[in-house]
Amino acid sequence: MNKKINILFGLSFILAAIMFVVIWYGLTSIVELKKEENTLRGEMQSWIKRSKQTASLQNTLTEAKNVKEDMQEYYFDPTEENQIMFISDLEKIIKETKSTGEVRSLDVSPDNTKVVGSINVYGEWNDVYHTLLALETYPIKLKFDDVSISEDNTVDPSLSASKEKRQKYRAIVRFTIINIQKNK
Repeated sequence: MNKKINILFGLSFILAAIMFVVIWYGLTSIVELKKEENTLRGEMQSWIKRSKQTASLQNTLTEAKNVKEDMQEYYFDPTEENQIMFISDLEKIIKETKSTGEVRSLDVSPDNTKVVGSINVYGEWNDVYHTLLALETYPIKLKFDDVSISEDNTVDPSLSASKEKRQKYRAIVRFTIINIQKNK
């Protein structure tokens, strides 16, 4: 009987050792799988974050393209045709603000990076003032380099002796166009 107990004890020991190895292998595999799962989760989160950033960047680029297209009207392309339209617009502003005057000069640098000009405006104070305000708010940004306003002492022949004579002013504005469209 002693022999049977020893055999049973030996078999139990071998069976326990096999069970221990199986449990140890299972636990080690689970730990390794958990590490791999965490690594894959991190990579997946990183990929999701990058895809969201990419989508956001694409939306931003699309929006910037649309804004750029909308802003094109605020940039001056110094072609000859645009210069004529620009002078026409400025003289229209002068007329619409009940002043008289003209664009005296518009000079484009040879490399098309700078445009400078000069405008003369003549009229009553309110009209000259409103003309200057309208020029300041023109969509193409004009930087006033020099503004000279003086009383104009010349007699207006359209006023008869019976009409009330109002003081007239003359403004000379030298400007630079700030937002030149760059060559494409």
